[in-house]
Amino acid sequence: TLKIAIVMISVAGAMLIFYKINRRSSIWLNIKLKNGDLAAIGLVCTGAAIATVILAHGNIALVPLASIGLILGSFYGSRLALLTTLLVSGLIAVSFSSAIVSFGPILLGAALAAGLTNRPHTRSQLAVTGLLVAAVQAAAYIAVAIFFGNVVLFDLGLKALLYASGGIISSIVALGAIPYLEHICYAVTPIRLAELANIDRPLLRRLVTEAPGTFQHTMFVANLAEAGARELGADTALVRTGTLYHDVGKTLRPEYFIENQM
Repeated sequence: TLKIAIVMISVAGAMLIFYKINRRSSIWLNIKLKNGDLAAIGLVCTGAAIATVILAHGNIALVPLASIGLILGSFYGSRLALLTTLLVSGLIAVSFSSAIVSFGPILLGAALAAGLTNRPHTRSQLAVTGLLVAAVQAAAYIAVAIFFGNVVLFDLGLKALLYASGGIISSIVALGAIPYLEHICYAVTPIRLAELANIDRPLLRRLVTEAPGTFQHTMFVANLAEAGARELGADTALVRTGTLYHDVGKTLRPEYFIENQM
């Protein structure tokens, strides 16, 4: 309990420092984080740290450290995810003084997850990244164990399987946590934007049935806006989704607008 309290206080202090730096120099990360974003980052980092405290002396191979990169990369891109993952991993490594054979594969998998997760557009991309992390963690453990001479075939295979399980667990944790974190932080993932852009959403379905002319106009404008956003390097998913909803108010009196008149 004391270790968990110390970890939580340490993470809170680090987040306060991060907040102060971000307010002065947000250009470092090319992201302006708001209070909700900082709360989400703090929850993710604290959760990973607590999981490490609980599993460190038993099954450290199952620590879902890669979930930090998977979650933060989905919201804010790989740059912030990689920075946060490396900082948290460094603090954890120093705190527990774990042997490189035990902690090295997890650190490598976490860095890989953060580097590869850059606002993915589908949940399957996160799942595939989790499988890749699992394979890398298992292979890294086998390589390090052989290098240091810890080769007992059965134990080696069992431990490698545990490290692979840790990567899969990380992706499961990320996929489960992201929908809840979307209600806390300011940003939304491209996955959520794709869900909102689905024509079967109730509000868009109402636009299709009650104001079909407006809906055709909306689709035309959405295509133009998306093309413009792509040329400008803006967030195309956010622009397209926002454009799809820009005329939903016309469903209140669709007959007042010429595109819905016969």
